[in-house]
Amino acid sequence: MVLTINKFMGEYRWLSNFHMVNVEFEGRVYPSTEHAYQAAKSPSEEIREMFSTKIETPGKAKKASLALECPPGWHDSRKFEVMEQVLREKFLKNDDLKTKLLDTHPQDLIEGNTWHDNCWGSCVCTKCGNSGQNNLGKILMKIREDVKGK
Repeated sequence: MVLTINKFMGEYRWLSNFHMVNVEFEGRVYPSTEHAYQAAKSPSEEIREMFSTKIETPGKAKKASLALECPPGWHDSRKFEVMEQVLREKFLKNDDLKTKLLDTHPQDLIEGNTWHDNCWGSCVCTKCGNSGQNNLGKILMKIREDVKGK
């Protein structure tokens, strides 16, 4: 029987993109993977600098990104590439987080939520019915398997 981590809160908050840990993306350091991911939506160095140094929290970074126009191809595959890149940076360059991620094996990692995010997670509300794609969890499990195989 495989156990499941079904939300990235509380003792598993470190799995969340809202966990504060510096990550580098395209030569710039951001205070969280959420900051880096949202900044990637803009090619503007000025906007990326803002996400890197002026936006204090991951929640504010997510909200600020709503005003950005996503680049061509973002919704097709680029957003998944960027997410994997920033998550690899988070977990492979931080020994403590890498160990924690490895210690979750063989559990399924599911970003359960109530805010209707069915791309990156799986919303558990009655309307959504816990049927999301859980792409964040899938990427985390892929990274975990890659690290385990080394």
